[in-house]
Amino acid sequence: MTSPAHSQGKGIIPKLGHQIIHLYDLLSGPAMTEQDRIHRELAESEPIRRVRNYGL
Repeated sequence: MTSPAHSQGKGIIPKLGHQIIHLYDLLSGPAMTEQDRIHRELAESEPIRRVRNYGL
């Protein structure tokens, strides 16, 4: 098994740590900006806001 050049002189713990961080980055998806969070929260609350407008 070959390893990346930046991990050649490191022990097993740093190599494992880098792999875990890389896996977490892949699973978590792209980072969101504050504006992205606001747009997502508005889109998620849209059905609730529409129901309140009908006088329930």
